[in-house]
Amino acid sequence: MNKNTVTSDEHVDVKWADGKISADTMKVMSGGETVRFDGHVVMNIDKLPPPADTPLEPPPPRPAKSRAAAKSSNAK
Repeated sequence: MNKNTVTSDEHVDVKWADGKISADTMKVMSGGETVRFDGHVVMNIDKLPPPADTPLEPPPPRPAKSRAAAKSSNAK
């Protein structure tokens, strides 16, 4: 830890609330700023948030007004 680096040359499983990473080796560098997994890396993610640029569903089309509904009730 003196160099802000941790290395594991054995199999690692890293788990968090929404997923897991398994790998043959792992190296944590720069005090945790960079993490490198090598050898048979498998990542499982249980939930993904929707992409920020995904457009929302458009609202349903409005029904067309009939001609009778378009006439004013103040007809002479």
